[in-house]
Formats: sequence, structure tokens, C-alpha cells
Amino acid sequence: MADHIIKQAGLRMTAPRAKILDILARSGKRHMSADEVYRELQGDDAEIGQATVYRVLTHFVEAGLVSRQSFDGGHWVFELNRGEHHYHLICDRCGRIVEFADGLIAGRQSDIARKHGFDIRNHSLVAYGLCRNCQRSLARDAAPFDVRPDPTPEPGARRMAIRAPRATVDTPGDRPFLDPGIKTSAR
Repeated sequence: MADHIIKQAGLRMTAPRAKILDILARSGKRHMSADEVYRELQGDDAEIGQATVYRVLTHFVEAGLVSRQSFDGGHWVFELNRGEHHYHLICDRCGRIVEFADGLIAGRQSDIARKHGFDIRNHSLVAYGLCRNCQRSLARDAAPFDVRPDPTPEPGARRMAIRAPRATVDTPGDRPFLDPGIKTSAR
């Protein structure tokens, strides 16, 4: 099966290509780094060097067998191209990746490209945020807190309780190092 897929992509069939394609196909993890593929090969006692893994993955990307994404700004991950185009939601906190397809997004991209006389060859959409589990976890951990002097300090020491700053709307440009929509101020 692997030899047919590799030859159909216009590549010469080699043992490293077959093994790497097999790892990507049977992996329960859809997005694998080149290092993860290499480690899987070591577990299979394959004598394939790390440079060969990178070279084969590059050939697979060029042939359209595999797609490559950089989700965290420089760390490439690869996934087998299964024929369906999809987009990604990535949790900033736990790293969870949610894949989804949406005809409305694809249609809008085509409309915009046509309007500008643009021929789209490839595209990706990656949105970063917090998954439902991390949102719940953060909400549980973020109990309100208060800062005020402790009414019963130990002799010779001043202890403080903690109070959260109040968030207010900021006008753009007031504090460029903060998110333009939020600034903090004491109560």
C-alpha cells in the first residue's frame, strides 16, 4: 500500500519512505515532529538517520503526501494529508489541538481570492486560545483576592492581605505595553 501511495505521488519507493509513511499513517497522534518520527523509527529498530527523516518529510511535503505546520513559531509538525482540508484551534495552556472543517470559511477565502484576482495554492487557519477544560481550570483557580492590611499583625511586622486590581477600559495608545483594551488600576 505504501509503495503505491509513494509512487503515485511521483516519488521513488525506498525503505525509509515506506517506514516513515507507515509511522504517520498508524500514528494516533495526527501532528508529529520530525524528532517524534525519528524516535518511533528507533523503537522499530530501523536504521534510518535523523537527516534522512527530515529529507523524507521534506519530499513528502513537496509531493503533497504530508502537510507541515508551525504551531508554536518555529517548531514544525507534520501530518498525513488525508485529502480533507481542515483548520486548527490550539490551546495556549495545554497544547490541545482541535481540527475542524468549515465550508463557510473555505467559501469566504475563495470569494476574497477571486475578488482580488488571486489563485490560492495553499492556506491555513490557526486560532489560539483556551480550550474548555483550561477555561474551567482557570476559573476554579482564580478565586477573588483582596489586598489590605492584616488587622492583627505580628509584633514588629506588617503583613498585607492581597487585593486584585480592578480592570478598566483604556483608550488606545495610553499604555502601549498592555493590551489596548485593558488597563489595571488600584481600587
